[in-house]
Amino acid sequence: MALIFLGQSTCALCGQLLMPGEQVKGLPAISNTIHSLYKYFDCVFHLQCFQNWDKKEEALNLVKEEKQKFKNSEYFKEMAAKYGIPKWLEEDD
Repeated sequence: MALIFLGQSTCALCGQLLMPGEQVKGLPAISNTIHSLYKYFDCVFHLQCFQNWDKKEEALNLVKEEKQKFKNSEYFKEMAAKYGIPKWLEEDD
């Protein structure tokens, strides 16, 4: 999970500081460390930078794939049976 310190953290796309009051967007960590977009995951962006990013759709599709892969794992099935499905995974269904 990316830690964001407004006024100190920078946008992974433009490199400028993320300031208080600005809208930001983050991407979760992914498991595929050799993917060409890996360096942009577990990072944060200005919302405007993210919305204008030419790789946005590819990145969002990768998040969906990772989430589905996790949902199909035996570990997830075991934990969901024991504790229920986490709300963060129900959001996209």
